[in-house]
Amino acid sequence: MEIKHILLKSLFDYRKNLKFVLPHAIEYLLDAAVFFIAVAALFVIGFLLPSLAVEDLEALYTQVSFFAIAFIIFSLLVFILLLIFFNSAARAVIIGMAGESFHDRRAALSKGLESAKKHGLEIFLFQILLGATYVALVLAALLSVKFLAKGNFFLAAAGLLIFLICFSIFFLFYILTLFVPQEVVLRERGLIEGFRGSFLFVRKHFKAVISYGAAASVVIVSVGVLFMGIGFLGAGKLFAKILQNLFALIVGLVVAPYFEIVKTYMVAGEAHG
Repeated sequence: MEIKHILLKSLFDYRKNLKFVLPHAIEYLLDAAVFFIAVAALFVIGFLLPSLAVEDLEALYTQVSFFAIAFIIFSLLVFILLLIFFNSAARAVIIGMAGESFHDRRAALSKGLESAKKHGLEIFLFQILLGATYVALVLAALLSVKFLAKGNFFLAAAGLLIFLICFSIFFLFYILTLFVPQEVVLRERGLIEGFRGSFLFVRKHFKAVISYGAAASVVIVSVGVLFMGIGFLGAGKLFAKILQNLFALIVGLVVAPYFEIVKTYMVAGEAHG
């Protein structure tokens, strides 16, 4: 698998079909809409409970009923799941469009929407599983920090070992499942078969996968360094904050679709070959 050729073809087709930006653009608009709805709901709750002392945790538990707390937690969970769902749908749309453009066909948004309708749920479940693994890593990191803070050598060593093991598991899991969405959409597979297909693909094309990861890292780090450099020239924290948000927007809106196309072309190239 010639990764250089795939990177160049992906870039050429991406520039030729800027509609690839639309799925994540729509995702961001939906994210913003859900965010504003959540903020409005919080304002309503605050209006209905004017005596609530948010800064005082003891007052929080005494003044707010169990059902109110459960409602807030439930709303937060729904908000997070909606964000994941929107992102999953956007990825499915891009993969469906890229599958068409790989064969020199028109990257129609309708084809991408069809892919999202058929396979969006599998990608949604995949992203939840990946997120749960990441949360487990964060919890392991917090546990290791707690052990390190004890000052005991054996506890510190145990904490460091726990963190390294969890990080290694997450990193390996992330690499092996890198192509699950592509396997699900392009090969019309279920989630379990998508995992199996991604494992086999990474094992078979390990050098190409590493090259892809290196290229993606170089691009993202380069963009980050560029905006950090501009941030140092800025006057004040506000300018730096604006640049951080702009960086996140560019990575999500412009860079992410390109590398989704690259991964799609890698899998489509193997299937086509």
